[in-house]
Amino acid sequence: MNARVPLRDLAHFRLLGPRVDQWTENISWIPVSFSELHLVCRYVPIVVRTAGEQPRLGVCLDDRLLARPTRDALGHWRVPYRPIALRCLPFESRGSSDNPLDDILIDPHSRYLSPVDGTPIIDETGRPARFIAGLHQLFGLLKRSEETFAALLDHYHIADLLLPLAPDTVRADHTRFDIINFVRLSNLPTTALSAMARHSFHSVDVAMACLFSLQNLKREHLPKGPAASQLFVQAARSHDPFLTDDLPIALDDSELIPLDFYKTTFGHRSIS
Repeated sequence: MNARVPLRDLAHFRLLGPRVDQWTENISWIPVSFSELHLVCRYVPIVVRTAGEQPRLGVCLDDRLLARPTRDALGHWRVPYRPIALRCLPFESRGSSDNPLDDILIDPHSRYLSPVDGTPIIDETGRPARFIAGLHQLFGLLKRSEETFAALLDHYHIADLLLPLAPDTVRADHTRFDIINFVRLSNLPTTALSAMARHSFHSVDVAMACLFSLQNLKREHLPKGPAASQLFVQAARSHDPFLTDDLPIALDDSELIPLDFYKTTFGHRSIS
């Protein structure tokens, strides 16, 4: 893979929007933003990625594991919602600069760069183009969400609520995907759930979204065990507040509501 460079070094180029999404073929996981969690969970599974590093919450895009394909026969993304991390491709972020031209990276040989066609990287004043500034905001949103999720994952590890998918789902690079253990979560005492939600409801909220998203996984890849797969599928398809009746806080037990969120990086709406 070619080394990526900051956009400042390529400011004389223009950017072409990808016409197909075939680059997603080699992507098995992407990070997710807290702001889109309840929408993403409708269409793709939310999992914890572990690859010899700090576990990270995100979206599984491994076609082997998905109940429905994410791309059509022509290579176009077919899911009604395009996650933020996909809209940020083929760019990356250093996460260390307030200036988009210094923070955002791209392969200098990318086919999405052109000297004559496409959208300028900088405007006539030499400042980042509007969509580059928007892209930088999206990267910032993903970074802040990752920081939030890190604390929640600590809760899940302490309570032993994470369970790996079936062994055949481990990738060649030893990447493993974990999901919320519905059986253990449903058996947690009320005091434990109340403690998780005392200062923030995020721990329970994220866990419920993760469970709901399991309907997007092929059933054969769910963890094996006595009635475990059936329980996981039931949890994913349920809209009932099955774990929250006794919590001493007011909860919203309504159906997950899709949000009309941002436009895609290259001008398409995020929700069709």
